[in-house]
Amino acid sequence: MHYLRLLFASALALTLAGCGQKAAVQPVATHPPHKVHVIAKPLLAPPWPTVQSGINVEVWNTPTPSQIDGVINAVAALHVRTVAIVIPFGQSNWQANNVGPVHFTPSPRVIRQVILQAYHDHLSVMLRPMLDEGTLTPSGHWRGDIAPQSLNSWFKHYAQALIPYAALGQQEHVGAFDIGTELSSIESDNQGWDTVIHAVKQAYQGPLLYSFNWNSPSLAALPPWTKQLTWIGLDAYYPLNTPSGTESALVQAWQPWISQTAKIPNLVITELGVMPKPRAWQAPWVWDPPGPTNWSVQAQYDAAAIKAWQGHAQGLYWWGVMLPRSGQGASFDPIGHPSAAVIQTAW
Repeated sequence: MHYLRLLFASALALTLAGCGQKAAVQPVATHPPHKVHVIAKPLLAPPWPTVQSGINVEVWNTPTPSQIDGVINAVAALHVRTVAIVIPFGQSNWQANNVGPVHFTPSPRVIRQVILQAYHDHLSVMLRPMLDEGTLTPSGHWRGDIAPQSLNSWFKHYAQALIPYAALGQQEHVGAFDIGTELSSIESDNQGWDTVIHAVKQAYQGPLLYSFNWNSPSLAALPPWTKQLTWIGLDAYYPLNTPSGTESALVQAWQPWISQTAKIPNLVITELGVMPKPRAWQAPWVWDPPGPTNWSVQAQYDAAAIKAWQGHAQGLYWWGVMLPRSGQGASFDPIGHPSAAVIQTAW
């Protein structure tokens, strides 16, 4: 997805980190001790669903126990079967090699508490480490066009950053691990991704996937390294070419894009969503499109997406909810809005 989606998320992270925090961040290798909510009783992971209906929850810093409980309870109330826990990483600029945990990255201990709360609410879990774009957007870049000075070094740093979360996934028996998201400019580096996959598999023996952006050149001919994955993820922010926002018109507008994905094996829609603004479906990756807030736009879009994609993918994950949740106003977050009732009927 284009970088505009995460402008708000990055601003939220900086606010939570404290006023006056510099925009540029340097990855760090370790986390300080955190005071986290402890669920004492061991919990078993629910059976992995045949069809993944889920929502992305992006975790920032160290949420409080009540924040964790509140968000995961609200997600479970959507009647989804899975939650994709997004773990934001960072790097100092678009050409840097030093990708990894930064000041807003939640520690494995924090993520463990989110996992256990999800299990408590009978939700299966996918882990999704993801390069945040807060330090990339000031220079006009996003995660899909990073150009590290040394790809070798970047992939080694990235693999090292994934390992603690992959090990956590193995320890807590999570159902899937997403090794990367929308890194279009470096998807052709087979050696680099082989390095990442090998490192992750040493720590986590479960199913792997990677999330391609909807317009990634790699979708035309999937790179060889993807044969090692269980699923192919797709962040489906396709522009829908229709002036009408009715459910039937949007279902029809989805068809050319769905046809293009027909040959992608084991497809899972890892992100899908739209802002509640007029004609936002024409550029659904934009975080702050113009116009008044209209939640019915989002609800119609979501209903059309469910109908259009049913039978064409092995799962669909909505974007998304922040943890801690953001304030009032227009957002992708369906909780408490008309889309919630729509998602409750999905698949």
